[in-house]
Amino acid sequence: MNEEIENEKEGRGEEIENEKEGRSEKVNTGGKLLKLSSRQKFTLMNGALSNIAVSVSYSVLLPFLRDVAVKKGVSLTGAGAILGCYEVAFFCCSLTIGSQLSRVGARRCFYTGALVTGVSSLAFGFLDACPPGDTFLALAISIRVLESIGASMSFTSNYALATREFRDNTATAYGFLETFAGLGHVLGPLIGGSLYQLGGFGLSFFVSAPLTIITATVAFFTLPTEKEEQGNLIQVVFAKLPVELLKLLPLIQEITNSFSKLRSSTMYLPEQLENK
Repeated sequence: MNEEIENEKEGRGEEIENEKEGRSEKVNTGGKLLKLSSRQKFTLMNGALSNIAVSVSYSVLLPFLRDVAVKKGVSLTGAGAILGCYEVAFFCCSLTIGSQLSRVGARRCFYTGALVTGVSSLAFGFLDACPPGDTFLALAISIRVLESIGASMSFTSNYALATREFRDNTATAYGFLETFAGLGHVLGPLIGGSLYQLGGFGLSFFVSAPLTIITATVAFFTLPTEKEEQGNLIQVVFAKLPVELLKLLPLIQEITNSFSKLRSSTMYLPEQLENK
């Protein structure tokens, strides 16, 4: 009996020790999240800034795109195409860019994508001087596609860098980055609507685009370097884009032609109604 009692006490003691060890491991894991190396801090800082800047560049035109489209003689369907082409290009490019990161280097792809996004957004601000109609629609879709390519490069490489630097806490790093991406989607319409009322169409892009370019510059100087950064970025990324992306050019032409036919047919609609 005494031996059985002692064995039970020993078993309970081992269980208590195991529980304490498990709790200590959890505490240590939480402590690791607070004790970041300088390399990890720079990765999170640049990832957060990039997610905010790229998300703002995407959503800054949402409050006033409808008004601008009407002024430029573009239908609401055309305005929807200007927004939708961004996601189509993002869908086509992300997988290909992700498969080539090992050759290009995530760091190089990161700041190049942010730079392309900023320059494209800046170019979009000059569309106010563009002739109305099909010309405006074609240029707007083309610039948004180019901006989407830069955004897909930045986002894809951003999460690749987070995965590499936070192997034990990848989910936490993803959640941190997604928080700032959501913040950018909140700030974008607020900034865009306010600046549009203050200074017109171009001011929203002339403010948000330089911030994205500055973010790319900061990433160039502060992101940790990689040994695997070899190869020509433009040659690897753009030469490997899927066939679906190449089909976007005739798709843009078809969209503009269909809108021109629709507009020409609706021009004579009031006269036909009056004759009846």
